[in-house]
Amino acid sequence: MKVGDIVKWCIVNNDEQPLIEFEYGTVIALQDAMDFGDRRFPRALVLFTDGTQDWIRIRNLEVISEA
Repeated sequence: MKVGDIVKWCIVNNDEQPLIEFEYGTVIALQDAMDFGDRRFPRALVLFTDGTQDWIRIRNLEVISEA
């Protein structure tokens, strides 16, 4: 994943809940893994099609078009 990639984010409550929705956006920044005890989560800042931005864990994003 790199800056400029178009990504899809699947929003769910948890693994047992049905799919809620998809959001699409462009990666505008990447952040190295944040340390949360024994787990590390690299994140991407995504500019969504509705104009909002949010930091999302990379593992929760799917690249649908590479930059």
